[in-house]
Amino acid sequence: MFLRSLIAICWMLFMVGCQSSETTHSSPTSLFTLLSPKESGLYFINEVNETEKINILTYEYLYNGGGVAIGDINNDGLPDVFLTGNLFGGRLFLNKGNMKFEQISEKANVFYGGFTTGVTMVDVNQDGWLDIYLCRSLDLHPENRANLLLINNRDNTFTERAKEYGLADTGYSNHANFFDYDRDGDLDLFLLNHRVDFESALTLYTATNASGKKTLVTPLSNPATHSKLYRNNGNGSFTDVSAQAGIAKSTFGLSFSVADINIDGWPDIYVANDYGDKDFFYINNQKGGFSDQLNRMFRHISKNAMGNDIADFNNDGLLDLINLDMVAEDNYRQKQLKGNSPYDKYFLAVGLGLHHQVVRNTLQLNNGLNADGLPVFSEIAQLAGVSHTDWSWSPLFADFDNDGWKDLFVTNGYARDVTDLDYFRYRSVEALQKAGNAKNINPLELLKSMTSTPLTNYVFRNTHDLRFENKSAEWGINLPSFSNGAAYADLDADGDLDLVVNNYNSEAFLYQNNSRSHNANHYLQVKLKGTPPNPTGIGAQVTLVTDAGQQTQVVASTRGFLSSTSTPLHFGLGTTTMIKELKVTWPDGTMQSISKPPADQLMVLAQKDTQPAAPRSFSPKFIFKKASLTQLDTYTQLENNYIDFKDEPLLEHLYSNKGPYTAQADVNQDGLEDLFIGGAAGQSGTLFLQQQKGGFKKSVQPAFEKDAEYEDAGALFFDADGDKDLDLWVNSGGYQHEHSSPLYRHRLYLNDGKGQFVLVPQPFASNATCVKAQDLDLDGDQDLFIGGGVTPHSYPLCEKSLLLLNDQGRFRDASHLLPDGGKLGIVNDALWTDLDNDRFPDLVVVGEWMPITVLKNSSRQFLDITSKTQLTQSNGWWNCIEGADFDQDGDIDFVVGNRGENSFFKANPAQPARLYAGDYDQNGRLDAIPCYYFKDGRAYPKHSLDELANQIPLIKKKMTRYATYSNASIEQVIGTKETNATEVRLTHTFSSSYLQNNGNLTFRLTPLPVEAQFSTVQSLLVGDFNADKRADVLLCGNEYGSDIDSGRQDASSGILLLGNGKGHFTPVPAHRSGLYLDGDYRRVIRLKVVENQFFYFFLKNNGRGEIMQ
Repeated sequence: MFLRSLIAICWMLFMVGCQSSETTHSSPTSLFTLLSPKESGLYFINEVNETEKINILTYEYLYNGGGVAIGDINNDGLPDVFLTGNLFGGRLFLNKGNMKFEQISEKANVFYGGFTTGVTMVDVNQDGWLDIYLCRSLDLHPENRANLLLINNRDNTFTERAKEYGLADTGYSNHANFFDYDRDGDLDLFLLNHRVDFESALTLYTATNASGKKTLVTPLSNPATHSKLYRNNGNGSFTDVSAQAGIAKSTFGLSFSVADINIDGWPDIYVANDYGDKDFFYINNQKGGFSDQLNRMFRHISKNAMGNDIADFNNDGLLDLINLDMVAEDNYRQKQLKGNSPYDKYFLAVGLGLHHQVVRNTLQLNNGLNADGLPVFSEIAQLAGVSHTDWSWSPLFADFDNDGWKDLFVTNGYARDVTDLDYFRYRSVEALQKAGNAKNINPLELLKSMTSTPLTNYVFRNTHDLRFENKSAEWGINLPSFSNGAAYADLDADGDLDLVVNNYNSEAFLYQNNSRSHNANHYLQVKLKGTPPNPTGIGAQVTLVTDAGQQTQVVASTRGFLSSTSTPLHFGLGTTTMIKELKVTWPDGTMQSISKPPADQLMVLAQKDTQPAAPRSFSPKFIFKKASLTQLDTYTQLENNYIDFKDEPLLEHLYSNKGPYTAQADVNQDGLEDLFIGGAAGQSGTLFLQQQKGGFKKSVQPAFEKDAEYEDAGALFFDADGDKDLDLWVNSGGYQHEHSSPLYRHRLYLNDGKGQFVLVPQPFASNATCVKAQDLDLDGDQDLFIGGGVTPHSYPLCEKSLLLLNDQGRFRDASHLLPDGGKLGIVNDALWTDLDNDRFPDLVVVGEWMPITVLKNSSRQFLDITSKTQLTQSNGWWNCIEGADFDQDGDIDFVVGNRGENSFFKANPAQPARLYAGDYDQNGRLDAIPCYYFKDGRAYPKHSLDELANQIPLIKKKMTRYATYSNASIEQVIGTKETNATEVRLTHTFSSSYLQNNGNLTFRLTPLPVEAQFSTVQSLLVGDFNADKRADVLLCGNEYGSDIDSGRQDASSGILLLGNGKGHFTPVPAHRSGLYLDGDYRRVIRLKVVENQFFYFFLKNNGRGEIMQ
């Protein structure tokens, strides 16, 4: 969670800041009104006063705050509220109706001491009345940490009976969740305990095994820190079965959720862990045990995982998940409170099995079950607009405006800015020096030098397109606080969801929802009456179907962070009152269906009215299925170990990992298509010859093997020498070598007519990307365009793109025919096409920080007419382009692959991304500083001060404190004169797009569907995949070489877009297409195999590809 070095110095120190704020009313026109404790009676402060012995330095979870439980404890139909107080147990509030509450803690006998954390309301003894389970932590004496079970006496009083039930766990507990893991009908308990060895939290302890590989060594753990699974014995007692179940792990666990994520009828457990501990997704094996399958389901996770929630937020019937972390969206706090992300330590953690972790919120979108029966997720928080909410705790998915789509509420705030870099590096050190040493300093005085910044909570409106819109201020969620646990319920029975928020050292929030009076939307609430021993139907799934689609919810005993809600499920309906069907799947698998239930009511459904369910079966019917082609299916591209960031730390992604490139042709004239795959430096290119009986066989090619040290880039089969066989041109690329290296020399391999190749040296050298052939001079042979990439070690300068004319097998440089002598930009792809039907092929070029560039062929001189085509502001990070008549109007349109929209850093024509490059430290090399606009409308450098100083050390002489830099614009960092005098690049869009040809040399650029924006699109394949005579597009990509702080772009599993013949595309969900590609994909190609079969080969960077049919 935060930096450890200071704490190692001051191992026994700390202090408090008791912050309170006056409660104010939100605007009467807002969706929520904040009710004052005076008018509601719900007055509560989680007051924590730090001392020299108990403070944030001695116990790093001191500021995590308390939870909220909402449930009807007296069965009067009104949800009641319990809020935990860390130092005094908590308070119980009886709902009297009309948002009036009575505090009954003392007479209800729920007033207990101990450091209380999470709270759960659940009917433990199966009598139809909600009980309360309290978790406790911190205290060194086990008896003071014993969790409490308050059994409801049915008269608004409770009796503590945890020891009698076997649930007086004395671990360091955060939260408890009751659910039926073994499906025997009663509720078992998963208890989330946490580690307390905070001094070891960010240290990776390793050992070297016999094979020389580093392995993770877990510090000796206290059994009190192990999470527990308690099986309900059915007789009023519970038994610890943690070891047998495989979940007795010791982690910095902060929250967890329970849901049947793989749709097999058995509940699974997701555990969110703090610091560097890997999260777990325990899949129920249906035999009393669990196995962690997280790495097979998630491509990356949040590093400092706080609260989480599982819900179907996009109404596709599949459960999604959000995890919160601790990164701000504003520039100042983002720079001031977030440290470096060291490259080597990141990959050391990955290698030790801790998975890929990013410091930000993660929103995991469920793509459905793959062929192995496991769900595969795409992480899209940045695309959705919910990735950066500062130091956040409780996420809650719920439909707050009753429009039929789940919105998102997020609590926010931490009592002190403990990660403030000026405090950590300067103010704390000054305080220690003033005191003489750590033993002499008063921890309360030390903590006074920490700033304290209350933050507003967030509420996001679901915009129905996988995105959310921040509505916090407009909806009345605008009071700064240090908020932790939260829960929602319809407290006033008016048909919308109200909110209760537990605040640290200030009054709790009670928000009344005004949705019913602010819009015409309708609702349905569903209360389940299960049969004992699960009377509230925990684990049941309810699906509501209307003309607008379906909504799915699951009954759970805990949600968010340290909190629970045991109230009816709430469905917003929008403006409709017509419900087609309400379907319930009960925990035992029985089903219930109600046709056309009336809207705007509370519906009570009893489990006794159910029907047996049909047997579950999993037999997916995918469009694409995994296939095998001999030798191709085992081909693995091996990337050489060169890290561009070590030389240029400010790069946003690697430039040395662009392969593999491919070329296809019948090289041995046997009527079968063969395949060349280029290798990375140190791995020769490989030619695979197709066999008459199917499959492929590697062809031994000494010329390729001799050139293994080259980095193969774009490759092309064509008849270079006019002898009627197909020769091979291979560009050289990479970023490792100096610009003058002979390893950038391009290569021509001549075919002997039988598929054996010999090198013919060429004089042309550059770091190149694509190669495209066209007969430009109409002399019957093929000329070449070679796209110039980035100049090695001189980003963002570009190589010259080459135009090579073929004179009877000899090539001459005609690049002077290109604009600027071929200096077109960092080119990634190009396409020859006759745009104006004058029989002279024109050239469309795409690349990074470039517009979609249109070069008109005019008497063998290529003219840049981009400004006349309405593409002036089309600068992007374009990777690939393909053409077809997508709107069936007789001309060629295009699809173009870009970085995608799943990034915190955005770009548009009004607020473009900018790159300023200059020799700012006067060392003879360019320093390229990317800048982006933040929410205040100002552009700032992307990188932190430490990251910037890694490349420009002199910057710290100008920016002597972090706060100076955290407030600085790019002009203040490098100076106005320098900014205006250097290389400047712009990007206007990161959206992969459809480029419609208007037929008059003008174009219209529109984003492809949002599903195509999940990640970088590296390759496109056009075809008619559904046989409707309309052009479709198959896409693949990702970019694992992104900078560590941004995190790798891995959300794409490949996607099929079906065209409608009018220039519009419909994405096919993965659970229908079968595309569950997992990796850093660079190419997708179509292979025609014997008997006119078509296979699709997806080639991966630094890994084995995937063949599908």
